[in-house]
Amino acid sequence: MNLVNGVMKTEMMDELRTITLQPAISDFCYAISPMIKPGSGFRRILAVLEQFVHDQDHEWAQQSLKALEDEKQLLQAFL
Repeated sequence: MNLVNGVMKTEMMDELRTITLQPAISDFCYAISPMIKPGSGFRRILAVLEQFVHDQDHEWAQQSLKALEDEKQLLQAFL
């Protein structure tokens, strides 16, 4: 998340690997204070991730729970 403008990018680490970084700020460039505080940025990222997970297909989880219940019932039959 860009703490100045709030833009979020996926696969950012892959993009950063292609950029040559320098230990000092280039001439005619300056640092600006973030508009978004780190805690707020974290909460925004968390909300996006939670929405992403919520929007996924959870059919596999329901099938897994059903299989677990079937196996538990089978085990109970042997007791």
